[in-house]
Amino acid sequence: MTGPNNIGTVTMGRGGELSNGRTPNQHLTDHGITANAWQVFRLSDGRSVGTAYDMNAWR
Repeated sequence: MTGPNNIGTVTMGRGGELSNGRTPNQHLTDHGITANAWQVFRLSDGRSVGTAYDMNAWR
């Protein structure tokens, strides 16, 4: 997933935590960003994580 504002690429494991052990929202907060991770993190095809999840097309 790619995050906003120069966060770069992150990897989410099966338990919903990133490879650094934080949740996506914690990762945003740690970078001073207040936002919903499901809306601002994007997959490589440009879809938001939330859109992909809602479409049952999580990959």
